[in-house]
Amino acid sequence: MHFSRLRLLRVTAWIHRFLRNCHQDDRRFDTVDAKELSEAESCWIKQAQREVYWKERDTAITKLHLNRQAQGIRGTATAGHDGFTTPGGKTSLLLINRGY
Repeated sequence: MHFSRLRLLRVTAWIHRFLRNCHQDDRRFDTVDAKELSEAESCWIKQAQREVYWKERDTAITKLHLNRQAQGIRGTATAGHDGFTTPGGKTSLLLINRGY
């Protein structure tokens, strides 16, 4: 069986669009665009990072005394250019360079 990265991104983008269309009055029915494909790719990158770096993330959260909230992790840290947390704002996972 052949794995298609583009097919994975298209299906992910269509699923995200379906979910948005369920909640919005201005629905889109045209083909997925580059922005939606990019968002789908970011979704998969973040998911992979959550699976691989969960222990490091939890350690950083514990060290910085962050509070978990329903909309993600908020506290007094942000992800720096090197991917590690630094003081001041909202944490997020590092997105790897897409220049591959």
